[in-house]
Amino acid sequence: MLTTIIFSKDRPLQLDLTLKSLIQNWPINNKIVVIYKGTTPEYESSYKVLEKDYNFVGFYNEYNYNNDNNDGYGFKWLLEDCIHDSGPYLMFLTDDNIFYRKAKTTEVDLNFLFSGDTACLSLRLGINITHRDGYVSKQPDFERLGWNHLLWNRMTTLAQDYFNYPLSVDGHVFKKDTIKEIIYNLSNYATYDGKNQMPSNPNKFEQILQRYFFEVPAFMVCELYSCVVNSPNNRVQNTIPNLYGQKYPYDPSYLLSLFNEGFRIKLEDLDFSNIVCPHQEINIITQ
Repeated sequence: MLTTIIFSKDRPLQLDLTLKSLIQNWPINNKIVVIYKGTTPEYESSYKVLEKDYNFVGFYNEYNYNNDNNDGYGFKWLLEDCIHDSGPYLMFLTDDNIFYRKAKTTEVDLNFLFSGDTACLSLRLGINITHRDGYVSKQPDFERLGWNHLLWNRMTTLAQDYFNYPLSVDGHVFKKDTIKEIIYNLSNYATYDGKNQMPSNPNKFEQILQRYFFEVPAFMVCELYSCVVNSPNNRVQNTIPNLYGQKYPYDPSYLLSLFNEGFRIKLEDLDFSNIVCPHQEINIITQ
């Protein structure tokens, strides 16, 4: 019923935590897919280790889909294949996402929540999300849906606020048909202002998704409390200059060495006692 697609680049140790937390805290996934890129043979080898450890997860090496021009079409084709083979609901995660709380949403809930005009179910939002970039963020006027969910009209909130940002690849659940139509239409944006606009990585993919901001429904839903948090301890791309490592910086090469030594992050050792923002650094290495 639900397929989760996880994007990963040069983060085998963090991906292990993402997978482990997802499996533990939202077991209704009937299919998990990892689209990965290792920029060195050492990173490539580490992903092969994970592929053996999680032999029920589909691992797809992005390099195998790229052509000689590396024009981004390979990433699009891989996304199309994964979405085509997915269930009726689809969720995206990145490898620095952590499913830190057990989700209460069931398969029955998904059918109910998406029975009307719903853009997405956000598992990174909830009444505990009160901050953005260190500042207090105004919450929308929520409407209660049953025991476990909240509904709001995103168009009544501030532009680009978390509560008015449905097309995210950080823990948002969509109807498959919604994302499939957008993906198939990406070829319309092969060039834009003379520049290649194909989504060659998850950041570019999310950026292009925003062109469909007004084409998805106005309503968003979430659980009472967020279940997913993004911990930006490092950055492995140069497409978007996201803030990272302000409090707990961990170099990807150092984390790779830990992974190769057999170290794995234990979810139960991490402190999630005060999650107030979808992007909030967690001290992931507590040894």
